[in-house]
Amino acid sequence: MCFIINFLLNYFTTKFNTLYIKIFSYFNIVHIKNAYYILLLKIFKIHNSYG
Repeated sequence: MCFIINFLLNYFTTKFNTLYIKIFSYFNIVHIKNAYYILLLKIFKIHNSYG
């Protein structure tokens, strides 16, 4: 009985951890893309204002 509970706990924690990592990495990628896009826009605006 105790073995089964332990097994289930381990199974669900690993599942949850991988899911959390996937979600976190996805949001990180999105954040990096947005930051990169904003940076490009700023460079473009500066370039335009100078001429």
